[in-house]
Amino acid sequence: MLNRIFCCTKKQMKLKNEIALYFNTIPYKREKEVLE
Repeated sequence: MLNRIFCCTKKQMKLKNEIALYFNTIPYKREKEVLE
């Protein structure tokens, strides 16, 4: 049971990291477009 919860939280953490990375790259891409 504990292992299942841990696995689930690991997936959520991975998802949160991916979402954070995605949102961090959006302003970066916009800035790049403006600079070019």
